[in-house]
Amino acid sequence: MGRIYSYEGTIGVSSDGCRDIILDDIRDDAKAPVRLTVTCPPLARYLEERGWTDCEERYLPAVWFFDRNLFLVGMIIPSVDNPDVPAKGFVCDGMELRRFGPEGYIETDQPEAMSRTEYFEYLDAVRSAWR
Repeated sequence: MGRIYSYEGTIGVSSDGCRDIILDDIRDDAKAPVRLTVTCPPLARYLEERGWTDCEERYLPAVWFFDRNLFLVGMIIPSVDNPDVPAKGFVCDGMELRRFGPEGYIETDQPEAMSRTEYFEYLDAVRSAWR
């Protein structure tokens, strides 16, 4: 797949059912926004449905991963209790989406890290999908 880039922020604008998203970092006006294409339909659907809720997850800064073509390939929501282990993670492998962490939306502004087992499964999925 080549090099993977990252951006920390939230969705500022979305269109076409979250197939196009513009990421923004509301904490840093000097940081330029990034426009990405979501080519994984299950992730686009998840982001669109999440956008219709008022869950905390929607407002938490996430780390978004994308390739050279500006295609979104995954994202994580950092945890507060362990900076090395995310609270939730998503990995796009072609048109398939792998989810790690809690099933539903995160409903707290202080999300806890996913389990150690899930974290290692997440890392395996990243290595497999983004090689």
